[in-house]
Amino acid sequence: MNLVNPIFLIAALIVALVFIVGSLFLILKNEKDNLTKVLWILIVLVFLMVGSAVYYVNYLLNKQKQSPVLSHS
Repeated sequence: MNLVNPIFLIAALIVALVFIVGSLFLILKNEKDNLTKVLWILIVLVFLMVGSAVYYVNYLLNKQKQSPVLSHS
């Protein structure tokens, strides 16, 4: 009995792979300190999806802090 469609598994694998590779790309591109870069890469490679999600949240929060919204006075 086949519980999960193989096409669904392949699609999920591709999405996960893009998610993880995307986070690794952002780490290599945006992290300036080598130690921070290595630690984030280790976190993503060990924890895969969870590590990538945590990095994306961290990246978005830091990006939001760096570019405040201009207020119209």
